[in-house]
Amino acid sequence: MSTKPRACTTGSKLLLRKLWITFWENATRAKVLEEFQKHNEEMTALLGKGYAKGTLDRFTITINHVIPFIRLKFNAEDVEFSDFFSAASSHFNSSFC
Repeated sequence: MSTKPRACTTGSKLLLRKLWITFWENATRAKVLEEFQKHNEEMTALLGKGYAKGTLDRFTITINHVIPFIRLKFNAEDVEFSDFFSAASSHFNSSFC
């Protein structure tokens, strides 16, 4: 059994990479929390139409973890994905893995 926290799993690293690729390709100036909010509003409208409440709950939990990370690392209310990805990558690679 692994002693690494769940944040170090391959799936978590792949999710972080997927988020980076998605938003880097679409809008390099996109802000993390702004995009999460838009996404969650869209998902709320689609509940029962292909999206389950549990999926929305997991995104809500994620944003509730991302908010204090941004405040701690950047002393800001929101940051661009390019800055977030850089900080999150080094944080997860050095702090947890």
